[in-house]
Amino acid sequence: MSDNEDDCDSACDAIEVYPHVDPLLSKVEWAHAVKPLEIRIVGEINEQVAADVEMHLRKVVRSGQSHVLLNLHSDGGSVYSALKIVDALDACGLPVITCAKGNAESAAAVLFACGEKRVISPNGLIMLHSVRGGSGKDTLSELQIDVRETERINRLLCEVLARTGRRASYFEKLLAKNVDMNYSASEALENGLATHIGHVDMKTHVRVDTEINVVPYKRRKRRRLS
Repeated sequence: MSDNEDDCDSACDAIEVYPHVDPLLSKVEWAHAVKPLEIRIVGEINEQVAADVEMHLRKVVRSGQSHVLLNLHSDGGSVYSALKIVDALDACGLPVITCAKGNAESAAAVLFACGEKRVISPNGLIMLHSVRGGSGKDTLSELQIDVRETERINRLLCEVLARTGRRASYFEKLLAKNVDMNYSASEALENGLATHIGHVDMKTHVRVDTEINVVPYKRRKRRRLS
């Protein structure tokens, strides 16, 4: 997990994925012309990915769907971009379901922790570690500032990871080891990082609400002929 933005290669992406919709619903006019969708992050998490996720979240809210589904297959990336995505998920006001398809490492593991339900695929992997800066500062005062910022970010990450059920202090001690901690699907479930092992299937249902109003009868006044 780096606190620096790196260049994004072609494998880096945050995309919107539309689930299968029954052909019987093909003529349905969706609210605001936006169908329900899931968001998928593949590759490095960076500034552009954070901006894309924020845009897709607005579509999720406009679609009227009940949950946010965030699929992850990522080695991590910029911690600042990850925290921006965390803020966007919190601000959207919808329950979040996260799914680690393959791996959710470093910054991606932090996003995985944001789910009320956290699903990991049977052969999936979660990896946690502390922020690694590599600031290249020259003066003592610059190094001290960099250390304070690293400690601040680590505290923020631990607060997000604590959404999985353990105290933030537990993760602070864990990250203080400064090693990569890998969790298989069964280990992630055992340690509370994941709530389920399996896959997520998103289905769209359309409900028709009928409202009936009684319109009172108004008797017309007869005009008298003169």
